[in-house]
Amino acid sequence: MGSRKLVRTIISVLGITISLMCTFIFFFHVITLNHQNYKRYELEYGWTVQVNDKVYENVTLSEFTFPEIIHKGDVVTLTTTLPKSIPANSTIRILNYLTGVEVIVGGQSQYLYGMDLLQEGKFVGSGYHFVNLEKFSGGRELKIVFYPAEEAAFTNVPPIVLTDSNYIYADFFNSNVLAIFCAVFLFILGNVLLIVGFCAHAKDAMYHRLVPIGAFSYLIGLWSMCNTKFMELYSVNLEFNTVLEYITLYIALIPLMVLIIQVRKEALMRERWKYWVMIGLTGILALFVLITTVFHVTNVMHYAAFVSIFHGIALLCGFTVVLLGAKPIREMEKDERVLNIGLLEILFFGIVDMVRFNLQKYVFPENTMMSVSILPLGTLIFIIILLVSYLVFIYTKVLDEATRDTLTAMAFEDSMTGLYNRAKAEELFEAFNVNKDRNCTMILFDVDKLKQTNDTFGHNQGDVLLKVFADSLRRSFIDSGAYVLRMGGDEFLVYWDRMQDQKKIERDLRKLIDNNQKASQTQPFLVEASFGVAFSDEVEEHDAEAIYKLADLRMYEMKALSHKKRQD
Repeated sequence: MGSRKLVRTIISVLGITISLMCTFIFFFHVITLNHQNYKRYELEYGWTVQVNDKVYENVTLSEFTFPEIIHKGDVVTLTTTLPKSIPANSTIRILNYLTGVEVIVGGQSQYLYGMDLLQEGKFVGSGYHFVNLEKFSGGRELKIVFYPAEEAAFTNVPPIVLTDSNYIYADFFNSNVLAIFCAVFLFILGNVLLIVGFCAHAKDAMYHRLVPIGAFSYLIGLWSMCNTKFMELYSVNLEFNTVLEYITLYIALIPLMVLIIQVRKEALMRERWKYWVMIGLTGILALFVLITTVFHVTNVMHYAAFVSIFHGIALLCGFTVVLLGAKPIREMEKDERVLNIGLLEILFFGIVDMVRFNLQKYVFPENTMMSVSILPLGTLIFIIILLVSYLVFIYTKVLDEATRDTLTAMAFEDSMTGLYNRAKAEELFEAFNVNKDRNCTMILFDVDKLKQTNDTFGHNQGDVLLKVFADSLRRSFIDSGAYVLRMGGDEFLVYWDRMQDQKKIERDLRKLIDNNQKASQTQPFLVEASFGVAFSDEVEEHDAEAIYKLADLRMYEMKALSHKKRQD
């Protein structure tokens, strides 16, 4: 029942998280819809583009691709004239990748980013630059100068947008609402799963899968927040945001590989080479992260230079996972079937996104639709599939536990009285014998006059006598933490796996006598029993059977004394 309660708790937490996120996106979208009437200008036409000494006139940015590779150290200058009718308070939004930026309006520099980093050979980040223009800047010359910090940092210029300063963030949100929703959802869900996973794992190791699922969701969510530039709401440090974007992407595959190893471990261990291949790939990923970090920190090569290598490793991992896990569906557990569907789904989205990235950068850079990554959406679907797989796994485990508990209860339960049976007593005795530091206390009971009751009232009433006594025994000792057992026939045992206090034993025995007397008033027979008490420190050898025999001896001494008193 504890496991079922924990499952319900996990489902409830996930349900609350989903509800909160749905509320967030609804509220968020309603707010942004209220700002649909603001003026927005895409500064797309009439640009002059200069790359070092080469000049391109009357350029439309959405159709323009640099005919040559942009190298580190080149200078790219874009010049146009601002519309005359722009709002008094206007902001320009410029998206750049791994590039220093200077914005000059009317011959005066109004914004500068990354020059100090370039001079020191340090990493220059990617992100949006929001440049507030001076009032009445309409009609002035706008010049934007890019200083690439990496080889092939960009192949085109993303749309440059001018809008009312009051609505610049609303415009950004409207343009990225789905991607931001997926990113924030994955990030929050990852945090929830990590917390729940660690707490649940402390209770039961079967919940360890939540941890890598949560870590993967958290890392991809954080990567997506950086990739969509939503992170700039919380950090304007573009270098930090960009480093976070790369490192979370590179690390994200590690918890995913750990999860797959956990799910398939039993099957992998049957062919150990497969297990070591999976461990090896996970090690390669960890080593890749370590090496790229060393190169980045020492400014030898920065994270951005390793994207293609990462794509190759990711594809290798993806295809290896699929191939090593290939087997007939009938041989898969239900949760593994669901997991494999998810793996095929994320592999598909991953391949499509890699193709999109490279096509957009090198073949169709002017296609703005291709600049939006579909990986966050694919990951969101994948996480949902993972959770379904995990819940199927938990349900199966809980069902197996319930079945096992039921069979165990049946094996250790006396069918007549509902008490534990001799098999349970033997298990307790064995546990005592193997632990030399353990103590125990036993009270052995023998129901009086069972034969006389059978002869006088019939065997059915004899069974009733045993059931009535068993009920009295249970009610008398249930609060003491004892095991109450029927050893067979008319013998019953009360067992503590510790030294029970003598006064508490006497109190419970008086309670038993009272319960027996009350039961006798409603039955045609007397409910009585002889008993013997024995403690583990009363015998020399550490043997439960010896303690049991001592209790048995004392019980028969009491029975003989009672018989003698009745004769007198």
